[in-house]
Amino acid sequence: MTDGPRLLAGILESHGISRTELARRAGFTSHTTVTRYVGNSQRGVPPRGRGLEGETALRIADALAGLGVEGVECRAFLEATGHQNLVPYITIAADSTEPASIDVLGAPTQASVPPQLSIDQLLADSIRLSHHGERRGALHLARQAQRLSEGDVERWADITLRYCANYQQQIGEVGLALTEILSVKKGYFELVDAPHPGLRALFYTQLGWIEDQQHGAFQSALRLFTTALPLAQEAGDAALTSQIQHFLVRVHAEVAQAATGTWLGAWPTSGRRFAPELRHKVEHAVAHDLPAAQRLDPDNIHHRNRRFIAQALVAPRDALATLRQDEELYWHGSEHLLALNEARRDVSEAEGDWEAWGAAVSEAQEAFAGYCKQRLPQGIAQAAAIWSYAQRRRGLREDERQDYLDRWVLVLFLHPFKSHTLFQIAKTELVHRFSSSDPGDEQRYRRHLVGLDERVWSRNGVFAALDHVDVPLPYPWPHEYLIEVLGKAVMTRLVRH
Repeated sequence: MTDGPRLLAGILESHGISRTELARRAGFTSHTTVTRYVGNSQRGVPPRGRGLEGETALRIADALAGLGVEGVECRAFLEATGHQNLVPYITIAADSTEPASIDVLGAPTQASVPPQLSIDQLLADSIRLSHHGERRGALHLARQAQRLSEGDVERWADITLRYCANYQQQIGEVGLALTEILSVKKGYFELVDAPHPGLRALFYTQLGWIEDQQHGAFQSALRLFTTALPLAQEAGDAALTSQIQHFLVRVHAEVAQAATGTWLGAWPTSGRRFAPELRHKVEHAVAHDLPAAQRLDPDNIHHRNRRFIAQALVAPRDALATLRQDEELYWHGSEHLLALNEARRDVSEAEGDWEAWGAAVSEAQEAFAGYCKQRLPQGIAQAAAIWSYAQRRRGLREDERQDYLDRWVLVLFLHPFKSHTLFQIAKTELVHRFSSSDPGDEQRYRRHLVGLDERVWSRNGVFAALDHVDVPLPYPWPHEYLIEVLGKAVMTRLVRH
């Protein structure tokens, strides 16, 4: 594995490829990933021979192929990084030196899947990579299966919706996910007389996931999931039916969370309650929709997790009893879910209790690390928001102020849709801080912004989380993004051009 940096540096030099060019081709947001791995003697950056994840190595190998590097060198690079198991997935012909081309969706068009890799095997490996948080690699394999299925339009539509669109929206490439979804509308629904109800259900479900997870348009998501449910039941797709029922519970709970300002805590505090009709919908979802989902998928920890989140809004004591009862179920790879639940519980219980706020900080910090490992942008953002909120309520030390602000900036990066509740919370918090009229605060915030761009590019501090996700940064200069989001009236006095 220690030969990986030296080999990659040699390949780049011999082919005249810059680190920036390779990073752009691989889809990284900057050249930092490449530079930190191979080193840069001119900048005094030592190479990092270890720690290159399989997904990242595969993206680099594919990018090298696309830039004209011979297949034998691409394979040698993967082997040198300890990921020889990924050699069959490089999108180049086995003995070809001809580079793969890239289509408008960013996918290699010169598909050369080794004969032994069937569609079913590619999808199985795709699911395995996704479960390990490597969704870019999972998407890569799903695209190969998608191309192999083009002679069977129904199978092609299923793979496009169930795998490709799903992975892309989880990565954060929502525009490309929508392109995938709409390609099925044009390439399948408009061509067949009687579309399969399961595919119609998948179509509405994927749109619902984007509306819910990315846009925070909960009422729209609710309509889409409600439309999808009877179609999934008609198709006899138990797994999809369970997912839709789960998301119906989730959306009803999120509507209540938004209405009561309970996004960072577990239940409403300070006398904030929601309308009886909304409360009834949450109670009905917990009592009927969630048990139905669990019967179809009984071992899914996310159903138990969703039960706590929804039940806590209407019956906190019962929810806490459920959480204690289920605690051991989280100890098998879902510790980040438990930590986030405990952090939100501590926030709701912490009013006037310094130690409870400290507990919320610790739990949110653990959830943040866990979600980074799982490579889930929305979870990282929520954990970061709870962490900063609890830290401020506990009381900020001077050495904590930079990370406190940086975490709110990170929330804006990972939840870039202005309609989402979490985006609005982060924006409000930063506007309040940066609008301070205290001269000491103004100097402090000006210093924070001066170093912001470099901290983001270098992945310093909390921005190391960006190495765990594939979400593209909205602006090349992060401080310019803050100006656009927070407004020139707030930012002009802090940013000197």
